[in-house]
Amino acid sequence: MQKRKSDIRKLSNNKFIQHFGEISKINKDIITVSLVGDINCEACKAKSVCDISNSNKKEIELHNTLQSYQLNETIKVIMHKELALKAVFFAVANSIGFTLAIIVFASIREYLELANISKGMKGVPINLLVAGLLSLAFLGFTGLV
Repeated sequence: MQKRKSDIRKLSNNKFIQHFGEISKINKDIITVSLVGDINCEACKAKSVCDISNSNKKEIELHNTLQSYQLNETIKVIMHKELALKAVFFAVANSIGFTLAIIVFASIREYLELANISKGMKGVPINLLVAGLLSLAFLGFTGLV
């Protein structure tokens, strides 16, 4: 227990954000924590794009590693500040990737409208085939980040 208190004191610098919350739901591997009171959203750099700061109900899901939590128990959640910036990066990157996929698919569909394709493959069948090939192409990008 003494080691745990010293670890928490080490975490009290500016690289971490601390929140108090109550456990509202417990599953086997995941617990849902409702954040209580002021959760320091005003000081956060990612406040304008963060879902937690925009919602009235502030809940986060955590991995239940100890398996010893109880409902309505108050806990302290300590997070890296870099995680907020990482979340913003992933949100922007996902939206750019989705937009790119939609543009590529739309341009291929336009090209296929003018192409000489057999009657049985026109319309939905060729679009499904192209969507499958595009999904395999974008699957190559997994694991890059």
